[in-house]
Amino acid sequence: MIKTFFLIGMLLCGSMTARAAEQQLSERIHQRLGIRILTVSETPISGLYRLETPDGILYSDGAGDYVLQGALLDIRSGVVNMTLRDQQRLRKQRLEREQQPLLQLQASPERYRLQLFTALDCGECLSMGQELAVLQQAGVSVSLQPIVDRRQAWPQFRQQWCSKIPTLLAFDLPEEGCDAILERQTSLAGQLGIRRSPTWVLPNGDRVSGYRSPSQLLQLLKNS
Repeated sequence: MIKTFFLIGMLLCGSMTARAAEQQLSERIHQRLGIRILTVSETPISGLYRLETPDGILYSDGAGDYVLQGALLDIRSGVVNMTLRDQQRLRKQRLEREQQPLLQLQASPERYRLQLFTALDCGECLSMGQELAVLQQAGVSVSLQPIVDRRQAWPQFRQQWCSKIPTLLAFDLPEEGCDAILERQTSLAGQLGIRRSPTWVLPNGDRVSGYRSPSQLLQLLKNS
C-alpha cells in the first residue's frame, strides 16, 4: 500500500513538474519573440516541443534557445506531415468549441459544412451569393466567420456585419441576434491564424485560401 501511494505521488509530482516546465518555456518564447503561445506539448523527438501559436505551429528545444519553423515529417512508414495533421486537428477542435456561427446558410439535408472567413473589404466574397446558393442546393451548409479590420471602429464594423452581409449573401440572422454572437466570434480568425479573405475551413480542419468555385469546393469536400 505504501509503495502504491509512493508511486502515485511520484507520478503527480512528475506531471506538475512537466507542466511547470512547459509554462516556463511558453513564457520564455513569448518574452524573446513576442509570440503568444497557446499550448506546449511534447513531440516524438526527445527534447523537441511543439508550440501552438495563433499563426501556426513552431518547434523549440526545452530551454527555448532554438526555434524551428517548418514541417515535421514522420517517415517511419511512408511520409506523414505531422505539422499539417496537427494544424488540421487544432482548427477542427477550435471550431467544434464554438457555440453558434455568426451567420449561416443552412442546407437541408446537410451533407457537409464549410466555414467561410471573410472581411468586409473582400469584393469577390460579397458577390458570391449565387455561388453559395449552389453549394446550399448541393447539401453544403456554410457558416460565415468575420475577419476583423482593426482599423475600423467597432460600431461601424458591427453595423455593417449585421446588416450589409446578410443582405448581400442571403444569410439567415440567428435568433440570438447578430451583435451578441459577433462579439464572441471576432477573435476566432486570429486564433486560427486566418488573415486572407476568403479562407475556407473544411470539416477535417484543412484550410484553403482564395477563391474556389462551387465545383472545386465540392471536390475538396469529397476528398477530405
